[in-house]
Amino acid sequence: MSDENYKRKLTAILSADAAGYSRLMGDDETETIHTLKNHCSAAKIRIDHNRGRVIDIVGDNILAEFRSVLDAVICATEIQREVEKWNKQLPDKRKMEFRIGINVSDVVEKMAEFMAIASISQHVYKSLRMLVVFAFLERLKTK
Repeated sequence: MSDENYKRKLTAILSADAAGYSRLMGDDETETIHTLKNHCSAAKIRIDHNRGRVIDIVGDNILAEFRSVLDAVICATEIQREVEKWNKQLPDKRKMEFRIGINVSDVVEKMAEFMAIASISQHVYKSLRMLVVFAFLERLKTK
């Protein structure tokens, strides 16, 4: 980085996306959009409830930040529970599951920086429902 004085902060970034979104859109675009809107609405409520802030929602991806990794993990767990409840009402071929990655890092307060960090997490968790990338993961077990 150049000599400019950027504002930096340690933050937890949550990135969630729908697994199989392209397939679902190909099968039934209208129903997929309806399901995605319901899941995103529930996720936004959980993010707000857990002291997070939605940075952006693009397509099937939700990007949020939290001051606490514990808040982000609790939020991710609650989102997965909400999605599971919604999915019980849907036929198997219409169920939408979210992959959620959480990364804790010192970031520059610019949208592009947040997105770069979140995309790193996204590549790592492609086949997982939730992944926490955090140096002190063991501390979460005591909370």
